[in-house]
Amino acid sequence: RQIDGRLRFLMQRIDLAVIVDPASQIGLEKIFFGAWVTLFALHDNTEQQLRIVGKDELAPTLGCISWVSPLARAMLGKQIGDVIKVPAPSGDIEYEVIDVRYEAPSAP
Repeated sequence: RQIDGRLRFLMQRIDLAVIVDPASQIGLEKIFFGAWVTLFALHDNTEQQLRIVGKDELAPTLGCISWVSPLARAMLGKQIGDVIKVPAPSGDIEYEVIDVRYEAPSAP
């Protein structure tokens, strides 16, 4: 019964999936779902590349974070040059957006 329920859930997810062609999109200077974003951490002067993906596509070791994560939510709608604040247990962490790009899903 559990397997059948999981199968139904996955089939519904597949039916709802939409392939998005970045070439057909507008407003690609802003951060939205599917973007590769390069951030500069102001607290320790490091850079990191992250991709905003769905909850089913998480791969933190490859830089893929969920669109519902605090970091991704802080990035959504921002563009190059914007500074974002992300709440953390030790206090807000600030990042500057230094690059935004849209391309096929592969490792950075």
